[in-house]
Amino acid sequence: MAPFARSVWRWIPRTVSWAAALCAVLAGADVAGAAERHDRSHIVLGYMQDSGNPADSAMRQYRWHALTHVALPFTAFNASGAFTNTSAWTSRDAELKPGGAASNNGVKVLMALAPISGGNFDVSIINTVMSSNALQDTLIANVISLVSDPSTGCDGVTLDMEPFNWNSTARTGLTRFIQQLNAQLKALNPPRELSVYVAATYDSTDYDYPAIRDHVDYIIYSGYDFSYGGGIQGVGIYGTPGIFSIIRNLDAYLDPSRGQFPPEKVVLALPLYGRQFSVTSVAEPVYGQTASRGESAGWTESVFATSYRIPALTRHSSGPSHYVKYFSESTGGSSWNTTAFDDDETLEYKLRLAKAWKGNYSTGRPLRGVA
Repeated sequence: MAPFARSVWRWIPRTVSWAAALCAVLAGADVAGAAERHDRSHIVLGYMQDSGNPADSAMRQYRWHALTHVALPFTAFNASGAFTNTSAWTSRDAELKPGGAASNNGVKVLMALAPISGGNFDVSIINTVMSSNALQDTLIANVISLVSDPSTGCDGVTLDMEPFNWNSTARTGLTRFIQQLNAQLKALNPPRELSVYVAATYDSTDYDYPAIRDHVDYIIYSGYDFSYGGGIQGVGIYGTPGIFSIIRNLDAYLDPSRGQFPPEKVVLALPLYGRQFSVTSVAEPVYGQTASRGESAGWTESVFATSYRIPALTRHSSGPSHYVKYFSESTGGSSWNTTAFDDDETLEYKLRLAKAWKGNYSTGRPLRGVA
């Protein structure tokens, strides 16, 4: 999956009303009173589409009070451990640099580090760099140089190592890389954060999770883009501990015999995009009906189609298992396009998981936050 395409599906700070909603849910406040800064011990992280145009003053208008962190667009590295797009990092909007609006409002700015070639995640880069101590050290030195720069530095690094199919040698190397990178980030003044983005489905061959647990500040769990099962379904499935879902799958990272992460080291990443399906049906399709998976669908377009369009399309609910909304539009004859998406109600169910976890492990305890 192209990383830059995927990053725009994630929740973005410019969607300011959702930032306020995230803040309110985590703080236990009414959304109407969400303008107050929430408890900073909970993370509310927004992934940014771009690093801003220096001539664009809109960034000053972000509702910074609703955020604790922003992750900038990917800083890509290649098989030599070198960066391929440092100009985008150093020339980003001044409001995202030290002394800008983000830091002045107590919002941490993160470098999102990723192995990218030709606009896509490239596992061969991971296999090469993480199989060599020397290349790991080169990449670490490059990261520290950018992060610690007094003019263009930042508050930490979040690793997005995808796709999750590297070899066993690279897995061993990733453990060393994370341990060494964290040690050098913590040696800076002030110390910097390190987090790792992890897959929707736990797999012990991805990382040696127990070995990296004490060397990361938190992991960012992917609560979206669940496997397509041949029928209309949501992107981020709420679920229960007994079905393939956010709750069951994240539970594996909390399981003392598997991931071994305490809940205060887990941030739940939620989608603000949906999925469109092609359906052949005489009657209007229903959730779970056999369908062909199509393209991603924007949250804004879905809400508009079911709220403000004239006439508005009917918004249906999947019910209390998945907590997803969907709507259908006829494309002629027995052909339909059906879109499953989250709205304010279904997102709130998922956001509240960060306040009190509902799985089999660490039940009732809060997660570190949401992204």
